[in-house]
Amino acid sequence: MRIGIFNGPEGPGLGGTEFSTAVLAGALATRHEVTILHTKEEMSLEKLEHFYGSRLTSVKILSAPDCPMDRALSPGALWRTFREVFHDRKRTATYDIFVAFTHKFPPFCSARTAVLIVLFPDGTKPVSSAGAGLPVRQRMIEALAHWFWNKRMTSYRFSLANSEFTREWTRTYWGVECGILHPPCRMINSPASKDDIILNAARFSPGKRQAALMKAYGLLEPDIPQSWRYRSVGILAPDDADYFREVAALAAGRRAELRTDLPRELLDEEFRRAAIFWHGTGENGGEELPPVYAEHFGITTVEAMSAGCVPVVNNNGGQREIVEHGISGFLWNTIEELLSHTRELIADNVLRARMADAARLRARSFSQESFVKRFKEVLAPAVELD
Repeated sequence: MRIGIFNGPEGPGLGGTEFSTAVLAGALATRHEVTILHTKEEMSLEKLEHFYGSRLTSVKILSAPDCPMDRALSPGALWRTFREVFHDRKRTATYDIFVAFTHKFPPFCSARTAVLIVLFPDGTKPVSSAGAGLPVRQRMIEALAHWFWNKRMTSYRFSLANSEFTREWTRTYWGVECGILHPPCRMINSPASKDDIILNAARFSPGKRQAALMKAYGLLEPDIPQSWRYRSVGILAPDDADYFREVAALAAGRRAELRTDLPRELLDEEFRRAAIFWHGTGENGGEELPPVYAEHFGITTVEAMSAGCVPVVNNNGGQREIVEHGISGFLWNTIEELLSHTRELIADNVLRARMADAARLRARSFSQESFVKRFKEVLAPAVELD
């Protein structure tokens, strides 16, 4: 069969979606003809293979134009919308199976079997007003936008979300009911013994809350043994250089170290050495955070757990679906809770070892094999992939 996988996210760099795309393509290409369609200028098969960590034999990769639906349909956009519909249907009709990983509105799909995988819904469903007082032209445009929306979404037989959190907001924003397909995560083996390290691993960005975590560590450091230290590692984009300097200033004079742009093998070594893993995305100083800024799943948390790091992560977004509070880690709502749970783990070696074992076991639920198996199970009523 011919299978097309659309990798929808824009922006620089390769991340969790590209890894998911590579895992699925690699698994299906053993028996089928697989093509990856993407919108990233810097993405190539060679770069994707390097990021994935394995060859993608027989997989093709093609650059594809972005195809979001117009948020507000207007008379001037009608022709462009019709043209997009025609282009999308022509492009997808050549595939027996078409899979769309996307934040945005997906392409119109004409494949025999279409699968929508929502990373997090960007935009809201058009509303068709019934108000008699509105101008006829406006009502017609709204009705047409609503019709296009329904046609686009019903072109997908299967709709999946990467977490229960994303499923909830896809229902709210798009009115689409989804099943669950958690992303595939790398499993990192680690020695039984660990160093006295608290690790945070995330792209350096205000949304990842490294500054808040560094301030929290400043409060914790006087209360813990001298052997313990804090490490914050992650990718640094030029636009976030000022934020990185802010975090670095907070680390000055403490048992804390920042490292940027580590190659995969060195990042894995950080996970292997660390005993405790902190994740701050979703923390907002007690203020309510728009859902788009929460962690939609938490691949890095799973990777840390697979290496035996005990997670102490913010109780928001998809993280609560990963960590079993009090069993395979801790969830926190306030900085005070983060510090309390961390002190408990540092003071109790037996508790920390037990939770590390539970974290390793829990991480296996989100392995690459589990991801592929679940995908095939979802499609089983329509097509046999084995």
